[in-house]
This record gives sequence, structure tokens and C-alpha cells, in this order.
Amino acid sequence: MRFLLPIAFLISAACVGPVGHGDTDPPGDTDDTDVVVSPTCAWGALPVLEFARSVATGLPPDGTVIEYGNPPQGGAPYAPFEVRLHAEFDTTQRIEVSANAVDTTSGEELGTIVQPQVFLCANAGPHAGWLYGGEVHVRFWDRTLEELEGKVVKVTMTVALPDGAAPVVAETTGALTWVLGRSAAADGAAARE
Repeated sequence: MRFLLPIAFLISAACVGPVGHGDTDPPGDTDDTDVVVSPTCAWGALPVLEFARSVATGLPPDGTVIEYGNPPQGGAPYAPFEVRLHAEFDTTQRIEVSANAVDTTSGEELGTIVQPQVFLCANAGPHAGWLYGGEVHVRFWDRTLEELEGKVVKVTMTVALPDGAAPVVAETTGALTWVLGRSAAADGAAARE
């Protein structure tokens, strides 16, 4: 029976988490039962939407290059954007994200997408504290890679919040630059010659 006490102590010590990481104990509490707490993704102010090739620093300033190319699986050219959101809603619901890219010179819509998205509360990395929706791909239907190069577009991203809340909108303007898959395309063309 005496050997059970040290074993029970070792097991209980092994189950205690690290001290000082997201400590939720009141000041002066010295036990080792601290827990790691994820940052909250609830946002009390107006909803905020950010999107970019990488949204670690928020929306890209107007005039930033907008990378596009052929998707690896084939199909219409695309421009990928990561999307994150501060808003309060039931995150078990899929909500609709839509985007379009309009040529600032002609006013013609060059690219569009509408897709349902699930937003999850990120607790680490550049999106910590945000509802992160992953990538949204604006597709340039019936367009060639060559005809898109250099066109300046205004990209508008809209998230339709549930329960009749006003949609959240963000936009940026930039020049389309064929980067994604361009070297692979060039290699393929050289191999065919």
C-alpha cells in the first residue's frame, strides 16, 4: 500500500499543465492547475473583415500586387486570398463569402466567386483572436492568363452574416501579376518546343 502513494503523486503531477501560460487563477493562487486559454474571437464593436494574399498585417494597401495564376488542379485562372473576420455569430453555421474583381479602367467584372465558408476561432499564429475562414479563390472565368496581366482591379470581398445582420465588406485595389504557376507554365512550353 505504501508504494501506491508515490505512484499516485507521479500520475497527478504528470497531468498538471505548464505554469504561467494563460493563467486563469486569481492573483496569489499558487497551485499548479493553470490552464491554457485561447484568445476570444468575440468582437464587441462593429464587424471587421480583412483579406489578402497573407492577412498577417491586415488588408494590403491599395496599389499592392495581386498575384494570380493557374490553380494546380487546372481550370480558370485564380487569385487566392486568406480571409479573417471579427464578428459575433453562431460559428457552427456556414456563411456565404463572395468576391469580385472589377477592372478599374473599363468597369468590367473580370473575376468572381461565391462560396460557403466556415470560420473558426484561431488561437495561434498571425490570425490568433480572429475568426479565420481559410482561402477564397477569385476565379477569372473565360479569361486567359496573358490577358489578365497588368490589369488594375478593385477586389471587393463580402461576408453575409446570418440572422439578417448587415453584410461585412472590405476592398482593395491592385495590379494583377501572373506569379502563381508561371515558372511551371514556362517549363511546360519549353518542353513542347
